[in-house]
Amino acid sequence: MLLVDRGYDAHWIGELARRQGVRANIAPKRNRSTRSASARTCVARNLVERFVNKIKQCCRIAIRYDKLAASYLAFVKLASIRICVLIESTAWNSMFPMFFTSDVLRRSFGRLLDHAGLAPQEAAWHSVLKQSDLQLRRYGHDAGTAGAILIVPAPIKRPYIFDLLPQVSVVRRLTEAGFSVYLSDWCEGEGASGDLGASVGSLGIALERIAAMGGHRS
Repeated sequence: MLLVDRGYDAHWIGELARRQGVRANIAPKRNRSTRSASARTCVARNLVERFVNKIKQCCRIAIRYDKLAASYLAFVKLASIRICVLIESTAWNSMFPMFFTSDVLRRSFGRLLDHAGLAPQEAAWHSVLKQSDLQLRRYGHDAGTAGAILIVPAPIKRPYIFDLLPQVSVVRRLTEAGFSVYLSDWCEGEGASGDLGASVGSLGIALERIAAMGGHRS
């Protein structure tokens, strides 16, 4: 069955479906009176489309970080539960604390690893620019001979993923190759706007700062 909305209500689409032996259930435009469609089926299609639109608002669902289908399905179910809870009440922090509890546990486990001596061993850096949305890090003090590189992690990732250990450090490999390495450290908390446009603007200011510094010492 070809199940689409009225935006696809065209003679050639219906005729193509008929030639292919496919039953077409196309919601008719308001000015059409010759084609009929099952209202019940159209309502079900609209419900599915709205559901997909809602779960795509969850970054992990839209981009699909999970390799296994079972893991992906599990997060689709969690997103669905979240949607249902939000419909019942806007005070979802108190009604559905599972996500917040898991985040607290994750952070606590990270601090435990830090105290056990398993914390990331980051290279020395200093801040050359501070804004509400990001802090611009610079690694090392010497001007690089190969040019400047700005590393921009995804906002959901920690900056130390590029500098976990000396033997597996993107930052250290770049500095050893003669580059001046900069990294945008996205800020969290009340001061951060969380606005995409503001974040892009902050990156523009960071690039201007890097260009102004040139190859000189800072």
